[in-house]
Amino acid sequence: VISRVLDMTAVGPGDCVYDLGCGDGRVLVAAARRGARCVGYELDPELVRDAVQAARTAGVEQLVRVVRADAATANVAEATVIALYLSDHGNSRLLAAVRSSLRPGTRVASFYFPVALPGWERALLREDRAEGLAVYVYKAP
Repeated sequence: VISRVLDMTAVGPGDCVYDLGCGDGRVLVAAARRGARCVGYELDPELVRDAVQAARTAGVEQLVRVVRADAATANVAEATVIALYLSDHGNSRLLAAVRSSLRPGTRVASFYFPVALPGWERALLREDRAEGLAVYVYKAP
């Protein structure tokens, strides 16, 4: 599914992918393998270590930075793509929290849940429900 999301958002060299709540770093590693610079935010110190190790193991550590912090505090101004894999309310609350630094036109991929913020329904670029997993891709208004 990660590959599908990266295809849907056309991630490649020149992109900067932010994974807000990056867990073990799978999205970061997959995006870095496509040549993108990546930044992950994660609160759990064990998952931060796992994400850093995953980037090292994949040989993409020079393209991946993992920040141990609340993703709601992220400055996403350099992001060209943002990945969200929280709950429906979690994704919307997180986007609302980083909205002040979110540039219009940033591609936002939400796994499972649509973004429930005013104006975002018109920003939907693609919706894919293949393989029983919904993915929503938006262009930030």
